[in-house]
Amino acid sequence: MDSNGSSANGTVDQATQKVTFALYEAGPQTGITATVTATGPCGSASYTTAPATLAGVTGGKACPSAQTAQQAIYPNPATSQLNIATDGQAARVTFYDAAGTPRKTLQLREGAALNAVNVRDLPTGLYHVQVLIDGQTPIDKQVLIQP
Repeated sequence: MDSNGSSANGTVDQATQKVTFALYEAGPQTGITATVTATGPCGSASYTTAPATLAGVTGGKACPSAQTAQQAIYPNPATSQLNIATDGQAARVTFYDAAGTPRKTLQLREGAALNAVNVRDLPTGLYHVQVLIDGQTPIDKQVLIQP
């Protein structure tokens, strides 16, 4: 997890043993540093990339526009509202508390590129926000809600 709360789990291709990570980072896509830590029965090893510019590609293909919505889940921390971009697509948003309990779920309607979500009803704390858009990889973000 980085300082913005972004993290990703890798997917292993059993045939090639290649691990692929889908990373969606908020803000400008320059100066990004990624650290990968592999843990197995013999211990852990880490690899850190040098700051780089992300081109918004995964596996050589342009990311679908809804996947780039991760760039617009802000502010973090949030006090009264959280802005969530879905590029005009319908989406389901769920806020999970630190114990993994769903605390708030809402449906975002198709047509709005940016949705302002009221978070005043959520107690102060760290939340895992999951945005599900049909047929796409879930967008996950850790967000601090504070007064």
